[in-house]
Amino acid sequence: MARKVTKKKAQSKKNYTINVIGLVLILMGVFGLTQGLTGLFGIFWANIARFFVGDLFILLDIFVAILGAYLFAMGKMPAISFKKKIGGLICFVGFMQLFGAILFPLKQVSENFIKITVDHVSFDLTHGFIKSTAFNGLIGSAIYSATYRVFSLVGTYIISIMLLIWGSMIILEIPFQSLVNFVNLLGKYFYDLFDHSTDAPKNVTKEKKPKPAVKEIVPDLFDSEPLAESEPLSFDEPAEKPDEEDENTDLFNQDYLSQDYPDYELPTVSELKPTVQVKNGLNREELKDVEEKIVNTFRDFNIEVQVTGASVGSSVTQIEIEPPHGVKISRILGLSDNLALALANRDIRIEAPIAGKSRIGIEVPNANPTPVYFRDVWNEFSQIQNEQNILEVPLGRDINGNVVTMNLVKMPHLLIAGSTGSGKSVSINEILVSVLMMARPDQVQMILVDPKKVELNIYNDIPHLLTPVVTDPKKAAGALNQAVAEMDHRYELFKQTGTRNISEYNKNILKSDDEMKILPYILIVIDELSDLMMVAGSEVEQAVIRLAQLARAAGIHMIIATQRPSVDVITGLIKANIPSRIAFAVSSGVDSRTILDTNGAEKLVGHGDMLFHPIGATSPQRVQGAFIATEDVESVTEFVKRQGQPDYDDNFDVSIDDLSDTKKVNESEDQLFDDALNLVYEKESASASMLQRYFKIGYNRAASLIDEMEAQGFVGPMNGSKSREVFLLKIDRYRYQKQENSSETNLEPPNDNLKQQDPEKEEV
Repeated sequence: MARKVTKKKAQSKKNYTINVIGLVLILMGVFGLTQGLTGLFGIFWANIARFFVGDLFILLDIFVAILGAYLFAMGKMPAISFKKKIGGLICFVGFMQLFGAILFPLKQVSENFIKITVDHVSFDLTHGFIKSTAFNGLIGSAIYSATYRVFSLVGTYIISIMLLIWGSMIILEIPFQSLVNFVNLLGKYFYDLFDHSTDAPKNVTKEKKPKPAVKEIVPDLFDSEPLAESEPLSFDEPAEKPDEEDENTDLFNQDYLSQDYPDYELPTVSELKPTVQVKNGLNREELKDVEEKIVNTFRDFNIEVQVTGASVGSSVTQIEIEPPHGVKISRILGLSDNLALALANRDIRIEAPIAGKSRIGIEVPNANPTPVYFRDVWNEFSQIQNEQNILEVPLGRDINGNVVTMNLVKMPHLLIAGSTGSGKSVSINEILVSVLMMARPDQVQMILVDPKKVELNIYNDIPHLLTPVVTDPKKAAGALNQAVAEMDHRYELFKQTGTRNISEYNKNILKSDDEMKILPYILIVIDELSDLMMVAGSEVEQAVIRLAQLARAAGIHMIIATQRPSVDVITGLIKANIPSRIAFAVSSGVDSRTILDTNGAEKLVGHGDMLFHPIGATSPQRVQGAFIATEDVESVTEFVKRQGQPDYDDNFDVSIDDLSDTKKVNESEDQLFDDALNLVYEKESASASMLQRYFKIGYNRAASLIDEMEAQGFVGPMNGSKSREVFLLKIDRYRYQKQENSSETNLEPPNDNLKQQDPEKEEV
C-alpha cells in the first residue's frame, strides 16, 4: 500500500513539473510573438529565436506556444512516433534550405552566409530592436552554405523540394510506390493529351466513345499497388488498340446488363453516417512497459529474446520477438500462460512464426480498442478495389491497419463460426451491404435464410432477393434444394453452349444472336446452420454438400454461419467442401479446431475480432472486423428498395415436405400404380384382393399399391368391414394432369360434380 502511495506521489510530481514547463513555453511563445508590446524581454527572446531560425522565428514562437499549451493541459509529452519525428526533421531541413535559397539571392548575398547572418542578428541584439534581415538563422545558413557550395542554387532548390516531399511522405505514411504510380500516370496522361491534340487527323470523323468515369481518368494517388509493366511508348507511330474484351473481364459491369434496370443507381458512401476518428491503443510508454514485461518473463525461464518491432492494431498489439538460436518454438508456446500472468491479460495469443518473417508474434489485447467503422474501411477499399470483382468485399483491418478484402468468387464458399456477441451477424451485414453497394439486381441475386427471424428481416423486399427472407427451416431446406436444381439447370445450359463456367457462358451469350438471358451470380446466406440441421438435417446437408462441390462454376456461392461449431452441425463433408473459414471468439479450443483445424479462436477478444483463413492460406490472419450500425444497414436497404421491386421466383418458396409430396405424386416406384389407380377409379372401390385378381400379382405388392394410394390421398383408410372410400375427383385431377404432361388429350377435364369429392373439401 505504501509503495502504491509513493508511486502515485511521484507520478503527480512529474505531472506538476510538466505543467510548469508548459506554462513557461506558453509565456516564451507569447513574448516572442508580441515583442513590440512586451518590452526588452520580448525583443531579447525574439532575437534569440532569430539567431537560430532567422526570420522564421514567428513560426517557432507559434510552435512553442502550442507545445506549451499541450503540456500544460495534458501533463505529458505528445505521443509522436519516432518515424514521424524523423519525417518532421527532414521537412525542417528542407524548408530551411528552401527559405535560404529564396532570401540570400534576393538580398544579393552569394558568400559568407553564416557570418552575414550572425552579424545582422548580433547588431539587433546589441541595440535592442528588430530591423535587420536575419535570413534563415544560424541553423539555416549553415545548411544552405553546405548545399550551395556543393550543388549551387539550382541544386539547392531541387534538394529542398525532394526533402520536403520525402519528409511529408514519412509523416503522412504514404508509400513510396504511390509517388512512382502518380508520376507514371501523370506522364501517361500528358502524353495522351499531347498525342490526341497534335497527332489526330482533322479530316477523319471518329466514332464518339462514352467518356470514362472520373475514377478511370484520375486514379487514387495513394494506391499502394504497383503498376503493371506496360509496353514502351512509341512517338513515331502511335496507334489505338482495338476495343477487345479482356479474357478475365467480368461482363457484369458492362452497359448491356443495365437494360433491365436503366435508372438503377448504386448506393454511395453518403448513405452511411459520418464517423468520429478515435485513436486509442497503446502509447509509447505503455508499449515499452509491455515489451519489458515480455522480455523479463522469458528471462525468468532462461530464454533471452530480443524485441524487433511492434504493430499497434485496433484491438490488439503484436510484439515481434526474435528467440535465440537453439530454442524450440514449443518452449515459447508453452509460456503463454506465464505471459498472460505477467501482463495481467488472459487472452494472449502467440503466432509462431509470423507469416513471411522469421519472428514470433505475441498478440496482446489493447485495454482501449480503436473502433473500425465500415464507412472508413469502405472509403479506403473503394480506392483500391478492382471494379471487375463485384463480389469482392472488405472485411476490416489487420494488425498493421491495412484493409483486408475477400473475393467470394475465389473463396468460393465461406464458413463462419462464433459465439453470441462475437460479431458474427455484424460481419454478415457488412458483407451484404458491400454487395448491395457494388452490384445491381441483374448482377447478383440472393437467397437469405434466417431461422432466428430477427437478423436478416431488414433485407426483405430488396430487388436482389429471389425469395422473401426464409425463416422456416423446412422452407429453407426446400430453397436449398431448388438452388441445387438451378445449379443443374445452369450446367445444362453450359453443356448446350459448350462453355465451362458462368463467365464464359455470359460472354458467349453476349456474342451470339440468341435471345437468352445473362446469368447473374446467386449468393446464399445462412445465418444459423444448427437450427436447419435440427429440423431437416439430411436434406440440408445433402443440398449444402452438392452446392459446395459443384456450384462454383455455376456462379452460386454460399456463406454459412453458426454459433455452435460442433461436429454434428459442421459435419465432415460440409467442412471438407468449404475451405474458406472465419472464426470469431469461441468458448473453447475444441470449437476453434473444429472451424479452423487449429487453436487460437478461443483467445479472441470478441466484438469483431476474427481469424480469417481463406482458401490457399497456410495460416489464419487476425483481422478486426468493420462495424456497421443498424441505421446504416437500414439506410442502404431503403435506398435499394426505392430503385425497384423484387421479382420473386415461386420455385424457391416451397417446403421440403411439398417437394417430397410432389416427388411421390409424380414418381411412383411401382410401374403398375397408374393402371391400378385407373382400375380403382372405374370400379369406385379399392382393395388388395381386387388388384390381385386383375393384375395377377401377389398380396404384398397389391397391399403396397393400396397403401401408396392412401398416402397420396386417393383412397381413404380402412373402415372396418366396409370398403375404403375412393376420392374420385382427386384421382380425376391426377389422371388429367398426367395426360396433359404426356401431351395426350384423351380425358375430359376433371368434373367437380362427381359424387365423391376431394377429402380436403368435404365438410365435417
